[in-house]
Amino acid sequence: MLHPAYTHSGAFDGEVAALSGRMRLIRVDLPGHGATAQQAAPPTFEGVAERLLAVLDAEGVGAVDVLGVSLGSLVGQDFARRHPERARTLTALGGYDVTDPAMRRAQGGAMVGLVARLLFSPGSFPEHVAGQSAHTAEGRARFAKLAGGFRLPHLLHMRGFDKLVDPTRGDALRCPLLITIGAFDSALARDAAHRWHARAPASELVELPDVGHCANLDDPSAFQRVWLRFVGADR
Repeated sequence: MLHPAYTHSGAFDGEVAALSGRMRLIRVDLPGHGATAQQAAPPTFEGVAERLLAVLDAEGVGAVDVLGVSLGSLVGQDFARRHPERARTLTALGGYDVTDPAMRRAQGGAMVGLVARLLFSPGSFPEHVAGQSAHTAEGRARFAKLAGGFRLPHLLHMRGFDKLVDPTRGDALRCPLLITIGAFDSALARDAAHRWHARAPASELVELPDVGHCANLDDPSAFQRVWLRFVGADR
């Protein structure tokens, strides 16, 4: 379980509360986030797929159903491409194809604005990113709380995440793919999701109503129903 940017593994508290008795859930704090950011020598995103593989090996886990939200979906896709034997399925919530050249350009532009806000108005940052990431009042409150501890120095440990998005990469995504998008996500994200679905004809695209970018924070139960059906755990 791979969380969205500026949050931490607590983004999946809803899934843990609802599903931990039905399946084994493994969630991590990505570089620059949560407990990982507090390490003496915090890692960067360079080689993150190999570190995730090491986590699974340490836990004695083989193939997994990968769930990634926003930034987490890029990391999950990178992991599934590099280690196809370990990814049984991939669910990308609010994600896009890492080979999409349009999204590589958009990603760079968005980062400039976020750096400026963290530098000049850090107190407004949690509410700002929450407004972009959730649609409901409950979802925005959850996201803002999760993002409350994110500061400019943490952004430095996200070095290398831009390399996950590379239109020239030749590794293929081989596992079943579920692309999930919120009806109230941005036009940019929605268009990217549809482009990805069109390029991956074996994929499934589900649009959830009344939610934004991070649907699992806006409406946890609605997202969980879709996800459990996809991974075959809805019985």
